[in-house]
Amino acid sequence: MKVLAAAKKVQPEAEIVVITGHGSIDTAVAAIKAGAFDYLIKPIDPDELSIVLHKALERKSLLGEGKFREDLYYRLKVFPIFLPPLHERPEDILPLVEHFLREAGKKSGGKTARISPQAAEALKAYSWPGNVRELEHAVERILIMAKGGTIEEPDIPPEMRAGAKNKA
Repeated sequence: MKVLAAAKKVQPEAEIVVITGHGSIDTAVAAIKAGAFDYLIKPIDPDELSIVLHKALERKSLLGEGKFREDLYYRLKVFPIFLPPLHERPEDILPLVEHFLREAGKKSGGKTARISPQAAEALKAYSWPGNVRELEHAVERILIMAKGGTIEEPDIPPEMRAGAKNKA
């Protein structure tokens, strides 16, 4: 923390990423409050580090060009959380699908649709480049197109079923 404070004192506009081998929530919060752009704990995935550095450089560029209001940035940046893309979290797909199905059931005042094991596998096998929002919209589309109370694999959009077949 002393290095972070000293660096911010010398160059307050610097985007500093704290990397430590002994991380904790308390030190992460302290680092962010002290002005760190992000806080990473070793071992660090090179892709994750690349993403964080790219975001730091992009933010600095946007702020410097006047394309992003600095006061708005700090209003939005309360505590950054890195959440991997959905394709890296296949275990989250079915709980999210079930959540979206329950929400759709509440909106329509009807029963919550169920999903067959084959349809579930097709959804888990798809890469979800649009992340959770794409999944939510896909569930809405599937519910519109589904023929019964249980979502079957043929109810899944063809481009999503193709992803499942390519992985099989």
